[in-house]
Amino acid sequence: MYKKMVLSLLFIIAIFSGCTTKIPMKDVTTSEEKFEVTSGDKEIKLNLVNDTKNDKVTEGKFEKVLFLEYQNKDINGYDFIFNNLKREIEARNLPIKLQKDEVSDNNLHLNSFKINSHQTTGFTPLTTFTKVKLSLEKDNEKHNIVSVVKRAKMLMLSVTESYEPCYYEPTSIIIQEIVAKLNKIFFDYKLDDESVKELITIANNQISNKYNLTYLTVYKLGLSNNTLALDFIYEHTKHTYPDYVRFASISTLGMLGGEKYLDYLISIYNNSSYAWEDKIMALKAIGDINSSKGNIFLEKTYKELGDKKDFEKKAQKDTIELYIK
Repeated sequence: MYKKMVLSLLFIIAIFSGCTTKIPMKDVTTSEEKFEVTSGDKEIKLNLVNDTKNDKVTEGKFEKVLFLEYQNKDINGYDFIFNNLKREIEARNLPIKLQKDEVSDNNLHLNSFKINSHQTTGFTPLTTFTKVKLSLEKDNEKHNIVSVVKRAKMLMLSVTESYEPCYYEPTSIIIQEIVAKLNKIFFDYKLDDESVKELITIANNQISNKYNLTYLTVYKLGLSNNTLALDFIYEHTKHTYPDYVRFASISTLGMLGGEKYLDYLISIYNNSSYAWEDKIMALKAIGDINSSKGNIFLEKTYKELGDKKDFEKKAQKDTIELYIK
């Protein structure tokens, strides 16, 4: 154990001393479950517009020494999002043809895609916040499409231990969430009831067995667009449940449950029993609801956070900015 801690400390010393680290990004894991698609719906042509200020994806403490590579070169955020949205749209069987640099009545703007990597010392976990924002104009209404995923991993032997939990899983979730929200905006298809019931059974068994990746099953339920999953999602927002099960439930409650749960989500943010990560997911869910009351709360909270620079408060401000800026 001592040897592992020393190796972890040596890794973080190398990072802080300016040694560069390259992380090979791979295409995301797409959804296995398909929405119940109505036959005969006209295919929608959707043009992905690159509105990012730059294509740099890494940010935070390690942005000058930690580099992400995709397809054997420095990652281009727009290309990564485009390629993987196409794959997830196909996996969900949605009648959307994603295009780039095309004339279209439907333009989906990629505003931001960032992965913030942070570690305080060699004895604390490597933490990542994976964040994406897109905007869509439809029927004279602007839709913000946002996803935020927090993950952490205590490194014992090598930075490679962080690849799956801190980079591959979160990027898969954000792509799945974008497509789930596009479905909700354009079609409102749902995952069928039997699949939802099966996922609830699987998730309950995983929680009982303390399975590390239960949160991925929870996301499947939260992104199902089927209110049959709502009781499960609401129940597992309670602070007595495992962290990542709770984070996934809070994150998707606004999207699945809507304005009915706004006051509850605000109460989570104000409840000292919840962790700082819970508060970030509550802010995200409030933003997803996109109500006047919720947006006023986000504006007020943003001002109250002021210019605080610590990582936890800044992560809250960064999340709010995805909705109000």
